[in-house]
Amino acid sequence: MAFDYQSDQLTNADAVPRVMNKANTDGKVHCSYFSYTIPAGNLTVGKTLELVRLRKGERILEGHFCNTALSTAGGTAGVKIGDGVTATKFKAETSVDGAGSFKFATTPAENQGLELENDTSIVATVATEAWAAAGTISGYVFIVGG
Repeated sequence: MAFDYQSDQLTNADAVPRVMNKANTDGKVHCSYFSYTIPAGNLTVGKTLELVRLRKGERILEGHFCNTALSTAGGTAGVKIGDGVTATKFKAETSVDGAGSFKFATTPAENQGLELENDTSIVATVATEAWAAAGTISGYVFIVGG
């Protein structure tokens, strides 16, 4: 069957001479899991929590963040997911007020598919309202290559 267009990776594979695709475009998917329990005294607005560390050359496929209700004052507890430099690199502020979950790094604007140019941390930043003591978070990041 003939197709009008091919992905960059298939174009490389069909080229003569063949162009090798990077290992982070065709390989095993790895998962990096994280979990954390909020200590007594809460986590105040602006505090950062390193969730996972990824290596140079890996490619982020997507992440998932789960939480118990983290509100402390009836406001709107929030989180931003970034890299420690840009607080919202992988997800703009999202509510963690009530129990729930969300995905991050799932769109081009959230840097889905980003090939890491350096070792990189995935970082949660407490936003809008402190997170409640004894609350929990967990989740994972899918990556390929490296």
